Amino acid sequence: MVLWRLFQIQIPCLTREWTGEVDPFVCHTEAVADIVILVDGSWSIGRINFRLVRLFLENLVNAFDIGIDKTRIGLAQYSGDPRIEWHLNAYTTKDTVIDAVKNLPYKGGNTLTGLALTYILENSFKPESGSRPGVPKIGILITDGKSQDDVVPPAESLRDAGVELFAVGVKNADENELQSIASEPDEGHVYNVADFSIMSSIVEGLTKIVCEQVQHQDKEIKTKLPLEPIETPETGAPSDFLASEVTANSFRVTWSPAPGKGPAGTKGDKGERGDVQSQAVVRSIARQVCEQLIQSHLSRYNSVLNQIPSQPAAAVRTVAGPPGEPGRRGLPGPQGDQGPSGRPGFPGTNGQNGLAGERGLSGVKGERGSHGVGSQGPRGPPGAPGLPGEGRTGSQGPPGRPGSQGTPGRQGSPGSGGPPGSPGYCDQNSCMGYNVGAQRDYGNDY
Repeated sequence: MVLWRLFQIQIPCLTREWTGEVDPFVCHTEAVADIVILVDGSWSIGRINFRLVRLFLENLVNAFDIGIDKTRIGLAQYSGDPRIEWHLNAYTTKDTVIDAVKNLPYKGGNTLTGLALTYILENSFKPESGSRPGVPKIGILITDGKSQDDVVPPAESLRDAGVELFAVGVKNADENELQSIASEPDEGHVYNVADFSIMSSIVEGLTKIVCEQVQHQDKEIKTKLPLEPIETPETGAPSDFLASEVTANSFRVTWSPAPGKGPAGTKGDKGERGDVQSQAVVRSIARQVCEQLIQSHLSRYNSVLNQIPSQPAAAVRTVAGPPGEPGRRGLPGPQGDQGPSGRPGFPGTNGQNGLAGERGLSGVKGERGSHGVGSQGPRGPPGAPGLPGEGRTGSQGPPGRPGSQGTPGRQGSPGSGGPPGSPGYCDQNSCMGYNVGAQRDYGNDY
């Protein structure tokens, strides 16, 4: 006697629907991911701007459902030498990850982005660091300047390892370098903002694209999982497939099991609940079984329809069936040609003045140099004569001292005789003894 058993399963279909409340900053998806954030901590950022980087990271973390069996987030910081701040399996709740972001220290140093990309490939995306097989891998780079080393080979190695890279540039970041790091297409994978104060404006767009790519990667990974038929020489194939209760999100499939040679065994004990990763593999296999069953039914229906003899068109009555479900989203098309340059924008407002830096230490006094050796040069030509000076009349000086008495002059020549004088008169008494009355000739005395 052949025993027949009827099995029933209900398998959710693959959809791209968002469930729950529509929130642009929250990713609602059943797909999980391993996300590693690589943060530039070089001196060019500064401590004040690094606070804005922490706020950006906090908003980024808030967009995902974090847990040990959900999305995991790890973080590394780099400058001259990269370091792990925490691994993918370090925190199991969103609150603990946000606390770690708030307490993220500022590193300081140079900008060696290429070295940092190699570092996370060798240290973050590893099983011992919490990276899971069969789970989408996402890398998000945040930098403010051009790297001092080559970034192309390390970025290619990450992409070849299945890591989808996003590049976020701030202020002085190099646009071409960001494009050489990020996965294609550049649109959606490369973000560049002019200042740290407006980083929050790109959180919504970035988290949406990351969420969509996680779902896309999840589907690609699960469709590539090998589905080995479970058959032995003692068993055949199941039969009597029947699909029913078809809805937009699920359908019910029933079938009769493959006939076996031995008697049915006793029912075993209930097993322990498997881990989430195993459940994901089981769900993936179930989805593939679902798709194969649908294809099998379609091929049967086509075979039956082809055997129906053709009839006149007037005798055939057709009824329109229900509309089918929307098709899956296609792969991104090739990148279009670059459009013409846009008009220059209005100049932005001046930023706030930065804080004055600390005064540096005084340098060591250098040794005194030796005297130079040289010979005296030739004498130069005489200069041009100067302009004549302008004289001015001086003030009168004080009188000089009296001179010494001169020598006596020579005796002068006798003068000419004078006219005769008037006759004298005297009385007799007075003229006694004189020749009174006698005339004296004075003319010959001289």
